[in-house]
This record gives sequence, structure tokens and C-alpha cells, in this order.
Amino acid sequence: MQSVGSPPEFFERWINQKIIRTVGSAVLVVLYYQQFHASMEMTFAVAVVALVTYQLLIWLPLRRNLTFQAIIVVFLCALALYIHFHGQPAVNLLLWPMVVILAATPSYRTIPSLVFGIITMATVVVVSYDATFPWGTLFGVAGTYALVRGRRLRREAAELREQHLEELGAAHEELKRAHAELELSSVESVRYAALSERSRIAKDIHDVIGHNLTTLIVQLQALQYMLPHDPAVAATRVPAMLEVARSGLKEVRKVVGDLAEDETGLGIAALRGLVSQVEAQSGLQIDFYASIDDGDWPLQHSIILYRVLQESLTNILRYSQAETVSVHVEAGREDISLRVADDGVYTGDPPIEPGFGMRNMVERCAAVGGGCRWSVNLPHGLKVMATLPYTEVSQET
Repeated sequence: MQSVGSPPEFFERWINQKIIRTVGSAVLVVLYYQQFHASMEMTFAVAVVALVTYQLLIWLPLRRNLTFQAIIVVFLCALALYIHFHGQPAVNLLLWPMVVILAATPSYRTIPSLVFGIITMATVVVVSYDATFPWGTLFGVAGTYALVRGRRLRREAAELREQHLEELGAAHEELKRAHAELELSSVESVRYAALSERSRIAKDIHDVIGHNLTTLIVQLQALQYMLPHDPAVAATRVPAMLEVARSGLKEVRKVVGDLAEDETGLGIAALRGLVSQVEAQSGLQIDFYASIDDGDWPLQHSIILYRVLQESLTNILRYSQAETVSVHVEAGREDISLRVADDGVYTGDPPIEPGFGMRNMVERCAAVGGGCRWSVNLPHGLKVMATLPYTEVSQET
């Protein structure tokens, strides 16, 4: 669908067309007056009829109608032939404007324009014939048609290129907006996964540690009343309370350890949260290991590793028929690595043909100077390894 452009462009185009038509109409009137004002009455009358016909073609919307064009071409050619065979001179000028009008028709009317143009040019040659064949007239009228037609096609090609550039520009802006929305969605996904993991830790604190502390408080309150009346029985309750306290301390250390592992910000929490979600929804056993040595991850790294893990787990659920998966994350001074290995049925034959998801994993890692590869997890299964340069990218960001 062609675009009409913005209102100022449309108005400017409309003004230009009006100016061209006005100038063309005026030039045609002047030429016909100079050529036919002193001619015989019959020739002058035919010239007036032709002039009025051309004015209709120039100004009326009917000029785009093929049937109307065909009628006008046949009518003008018949008039020129009639005058010629009645011995009236200089009638080829009656048809030259028609050649120009036909050559200036839009490109989607190329075949009708060519057919009507050949008929008109053949008529011009016939009415110009005088003892010798009018080669000059033939070349002149054919050259005029080719020149005007070529200019019309070049102008339409330029307009089409401009329109395509505008459409490409609009598509590019739309893609930029979509990319920005996708990046925002990636950040929100990582944050949501991290929040889910932290919510799980909070639930553990409430359910386990809170229960242990409540039990200990109740037993201590009972011990307070037992001591004055039956110290021996009270003494037998102390080991049980110590065990409750030790259990609570163990849980506290575990939760604190999880929080300490999450000192990298969104990274580990997001990955652990994703693993928990997949494990709960699929029943797949996923062992998660993380060894953190240094510093915070850039947010970009968190997003990339989250997407790599997400795509790897999705492929495992779809194709691997695996029962267990191990996810190992290591972060050092120079790089961060993620390894996802399953015990599925893949043995390396046939070789994997990367689809959109796996190619996207590679491209995401390569965009920050890292890499992503996969191999057989002997004796069977698939192992995906993603490595991101930590120090270099952190300095750039």
C-alpha cells in the first residue's frame, strides 16, 4: 500500500501537479494556436476538438480510466487520419501530445501505455508520410516516448526507494522499541526469579526456624515452672531443648549461607529461583552448585546466564528424556561460567543442529566477548558450557 505522506508533503505534491498541468495546458494552447489559427476551417475545427480533448485528459480524473484512454486514442487517431486523407497538411501535431501523455502514465499501466503508444506513433508516421518514409518523424516520436517514459519510471523508482527507506526506518524504530522492551522483560524475569528465591528463604526462616524457636520458648516456659517443684524431671528436659536449639542453629547457618552465596546481587538468586521453579513444575531432579569467589556480577551477565540456563532446561524437558540435571556456576576474577549437564539419551550421533534458541545462546554470550558450546555428557546426555569474561566486561560497563 502506498503512503500519501504527511500533510505538508501531500499539499506540496498537489501544488506541483497543479502547476505542471497548468503550464502544460497553456503551452498546448499556444502551440495549437500558432500551428492551426491560419489553417482551413476543417483543420482548425479538428484542432479545437483535439485541444479540448487534451484538456479533458489533463484535468479530469477519467484520464486514469483505460476504457476512456482507449476511446480518446482511437478518436484522435481517426481524426488525424481523416484530415490527412482529405489532403490537409501538418496534422501530425494533433497526436504528439497524446504520445507524451501515454508515456507519462504510471508504471503499473506499462502494457496499455505501450500498446496505445504504438498505435499513436504508427498513426503519426502514416499522417507524416509524403513520398518518402518519414524516418526522422519515427525516430523523433519514438525517442520522445522513450525519454518521457524513462523519466516517469525513474521518478517512480526514486519515490519507491524513498518510501521503502521510510518503511525501513519505521521498522527499525519498531525493532528498537521491541528490543528495549525485551531487555526490560529480561531484567524483570531475572528480578522475579531472584525475588522468588528470596521468598523461599524467607519462608524457610518462618517455617523452620520460627517453629524451632517457638518450641524452645514453650519448653523453657515449662522448665521455669518445673525447676522449683521437680528439679530432677526438669533436668531430663534440658537435652531435648538443646537438640531443638542446635537444630535451629543449623537451619540459621544454612539460610545465612544461602544469603551469603547471594551476595552477588541478582545472579545466583535468579538462577537458583529458576531451578526451583522448573524443579517444582516438572518433577525433574536438579542439583545446583555455586562457588562464588569474587565481586558482584554485572546485570548483563545475570541476564545472559539466566537465559542460557532457561533455554538449556527447556531443551532438556523437551528432548533429553533426562531424570537428573546438574547446574554448576563458578565466578572468578576473570570469568563466570555456567555448566548444565543432563543424563538424557543424547550420545553425539547425529550431531546437534542448533535451532533458534541455541543460536541465541551463542549470540548472547558472544555479544559480551564470551562463548557457549555443547558436548556429550559421557556416557550419555548433553552438557552446555557458557563462559563470560568477568573483569573485561565489568571494566567496560
